[in-house]
Amino acid sequence: MGSGWQIGGHAGARVGFARLFRSRGTGRNAQCVGAADVLPARSPMDAINRRILELLDRDARVPLKTIAADVGLARSSVSERIARMEASGVIRGYRVELAPEAMPAAVEAYLLMKLARTPDPGMVQAVCEQAAVVSCCSVGGETDLIVHVRVADTAALNALRDRFAADPRVRALTTHLILKHDR
Repeated sequence: MGSGWQIGGHAGARVGFARLFRSRGTGRNAQCVGAADVLPARSPMDAINRRILELLDRDARVPLKTIAADVGLARSSVSERIARMEASGVIRGYRVELAPEAMPAAVEAYLLMKLARTPDPGMVQAVCEQAAVVSCCSVGGETDLIVHVRVADTAALNALRDRFAADPRVRALTTHLILKHDR
């Protein structure tokens, strides 16, 4: 018997315990190569990985045991999949979502910016480097950037707003105070 694909470890293998392997050589010199060694690597975004991401998106602290039970894999397999998604950049990090009422008295606002030219990666970087910036989104339409900021008080908001407005790359700036987080 030469090299070839087989199901099961021997001719009498039970289907329930069958595994794919490729035999190399014959008789006592035959070598088994596991399916992981001969089959193409799974796509990083197969259905199982999408389900894992869905569970992590709902609660980044969900135990591996819970994820494993949900997707039908061993904890070690789930851990490996998560590690691969982290290494490949699919998962960029984990964050804490703070309740606004738990924060010290703060003022939050959305700053809508119209830029002199777009795209302007330098301006986006300058905005994102500000400690008060919670998020910055480039958008289409009349507004170019929507910037969510959190500062200690209205004086700090005015100072930040004035700093952005004075930048020659900013053509117009509108401020919308956040009164309440509904979700």
